[in-house]
Amino acid sequence: MHQVTFNFADGASRSFDVAPGEPILNAAIAAEIPVLYQCQSGSCSTCVAKLSDGDAQTRAGASSTLLSSEVSDGLRLLCVCEAKTDCSFDLAYTSEAGAERPPASQCLRRLGRAGRQQCRAPET
Repeated sequence: MHQVTFNFADGASRSFDVAPGEPILNAAIAAEIPVLYQCQSGSCSTCVAKLSDGDAQTRAGASSTLLSSEVSDGLRLLCVCEAKTDCSFDLAYTSEAGAERPPASQCLRRLGRAGRQQCRAPET
């Protein structure tokens, strides 16, 4: 297990555990961290975050809309990224921004897996 910390723009921080090989976004959703996301496939860039400490890499075989220069600058898409060590990410939004969607556990109980789309962050 690796510990991942999200540092939000409002100064709030949240930490959670990520299993080896698990996408960081999946672990964040399971831990009910208020994170923004949409596609969960690396194509929309909604879940972009800047790696500020540690090592996290795009999963083997996963596609990403990030340019190599953006990855070199520390940007990662949380939906296709896995932690290689304990790490921290800076998020460009407040801890309240992702809280607008119901927690994943409520969505899955209420809607089942077929309703998962409705649990995602609202489009702006």
